[in-house]
Amino acid sequence: MEHLLSDGVVADPVEAWLDESSTAGRPPLARQSVQQRLADVAMEIDCGRLLVQRASWMGRNGIPMTGGQGSMSKLKGGDVAMWATRTCMDLVGPYAQTADCPLEKWFRDAKIYQLFEGTAEIQRMVVSRMQAAEYRERLKEGVEVAAEAIDSAASSNGARAAGDGKLPAVRSENGATRPAGEPTTSAA
Repeated sequence: MEHLLSDGVVADPVEAWLDESSTAGRPPLARQSVQQRLADVAMEIDCGRLLVQRASWMGRNGIPMTGGQGSMSKLKGGDVAMWATRTCMDLVGPYAQTADCPLEKWFRDAKIYQLFEGTAEIQRMVVSRMQAAEYRERLKEGVEVAAEAIDSAASSNGARAAGDGKLPAVRSENGATRPAGEPTTSAA
């Protein structure tokens, strides 16, 4: 759990509280449920961070954000900030609402990330529209590639391209011949 605490998920005052004894005789940080919730917080923060880094990288390198990557990072970042702060406040309990604990301020600060530059609903709408447009473009490209592949296969079929358009004959196990495209008939 050291890396979770030192990675900025929980600040020193919160770390001190999670490490001191509780009424059950064990520090909260020794409980598996607390460790699992802190692990979830760390994973969500990393997911948000990666989305922001991807959008930043795309912007720096002039790559168009056709799938709504900027809106995704803004949406995820705001939601994670709010959720992570609320989760840590739940773990800490009433102490989280005192002036000694930074979580109370972080909670107020996190809310603004869900509001400025468009609410979460607006960001979701932007992402869905951009994803739909990107999907339509990919689908159109896929149809074009499939059509080219079909045309290529048809023109490279030697029997049809060079001959009279009839399928070549295929010899079956009993020695009879039939056109390649026709189904076999069973003799009773």
